Amino acid sequence: MFRLITVVFTVLVLAVSCTTVMAEETNPEVRALLDQGWEHVKLMHIDLGNLDKAEALFAKALELKPDSAEANWRMAEVLFKIADNKPMEEDQTTATFVKGLDYAGKSLELEPDNAGGLFWSGCINGQMARRVGVLKALGKVKAAKKDLHTLVEKYPDHRYATISYAILGAIYSSTPWPMKDMDKALEYGQTAVKRDPKLSFASVELAMVYIKDDQYDKARAELNRCLEVKDPTYIWDSTLKNWPKAKELLEEIKDK
Repeated sequence: MFRLITVVFTVLVLAVSCTTVMAEETNPEVRALLDQGWEHVKLMHIDLGNLDKAEALFAKALELKPDSAEANWRMAEVLFKIADNKPMEEDQTTATFVKGLDYAGKSLELEPDNAGGLFWSGCINGQMARRVGVLKALGKVKAAKKDLHTLVEKYPDHRYATISYAILGAIYSSTPWPMKDMDKALEYGQTAVKRDPKLSFASVELAMVYIKDDQYDKARAELNRCLEVKDPTYIWDSTLKNWPKAKELLEEIKDK
């Protein structure tokens, strides 16, 4: 009997853990809206208007179930992508990032430490700091580090953990002393690329760490390898952001 109880308890713990990882929505109607929205996100490189369609679907999902942790972090994701990709005035861009951060925070309130909420909270804080300069936004840098470190510690095998390593590498190479740590930056950047060699974002971020460390040959090699990948993990990000950035960096370091 004791053994049976132990087995049942273990199964229940595993079930709860799996649910908490991504805060996955199970309501069929809400699930359908979130899946439809994600399909539009994946087409953003063809037409950025797909992000508006995704936002509308996620908003409808939140109308049906405001306390859906996944719907909240999905909205945070699409608002991040809108702010980071669509041309708009700077104050509007900032407002969109802040709105996304609010949704990520709501997701974490509903299900503390869920992977989606942690990632998009960390990602938005990190990108906002990068845009204004880390010296002006050390609070956001610290918040990003906290969320992303929590994610990789709690969910080391998650796909968001891989991207988090790349972002952490960028953070540790960009912050001023005593937060700056090039050894950690290289370790995290290399870890991200090793975990997913087709993640073009990780390749570009690692190359930028190499450049800051005056390792130009390694940067060139990684950037060229990135551009040779025909089936990147996220074609939309590669097309809109990572491949153009890789070409830009190669041009910048061509004589170094």
